[in-house]
Amino acid sequence: MQTCYQAMLAHPKERVVVLKIGDVANLSLLLHGTPVHGFGTGTGNMLMDGWVWRNFS
Repeated sequence: MQTCYQAMLAHPKERVVVLKIGDVANLSLLLHGTPVHGFGTGTGNMLMDGWVWRNFS
């Protein structure tokens, strides 16, 4: 997915940071002329999904 971010969102002069929040959140740093740097940050929506499931199922 990070390569997709590079293709869609990279800017020739600005740094771009992409935060994707799903079950696990991911952070990607896009710098012109360098490979994409990214990593998982841990739980994203998992805690909220669990709470909603327990309270509204």
